[in-house]
Amino acid sequence: MKFYFHLCLIIPISLASGCLAGSSSQSRDDQVAQNRQHFSVQEQTDIARQDISARLGIAETQVTVIDARQVIWPDTSVGCAQPGYAYPQMLTAGIRIELLVGGEHYHYHAGNRGPVQYCQNPSAKKPQSRYEDR
Repeated sequence: MKFYFHLCLIIPISLASGCLAGSSSQSRDDQVAQNRQHFSVQEQTDIARQDISARLGIAETQVTVIDARQVIWPDTSVGCAQPGYAYPQMLTAGIRIELLVGGEHYHYHAGNRGPVQYCQNPSAKKPQSRYEDR
């Protein structure tokens, strides 16, 4: 009787943990795939416009896109280094977006594998255009 009781507890727990492990690795695979996803310049620009509109509490129609292009950043900070952090000095493909709202410029930067992020203090050094004549 005791043996049967233990089996009744062990088998469902084992099966459930196996199912959970399978779903966990599936979601992990999805996360890896999402991290590898490339966003187009237009998709990134849309994300930036939505974000600045929400931050400022304005309509997206009030946001003017000054520049949106693929670039090569000189390091992995993608032109938005944070004080106290070190960044590998390697060329990093990405996107730079400059928006204008009410006379103020707003910058959004990204590496190629992630969505753009608002960059409050962009680097003074401009990135190289990805398709510049060399």
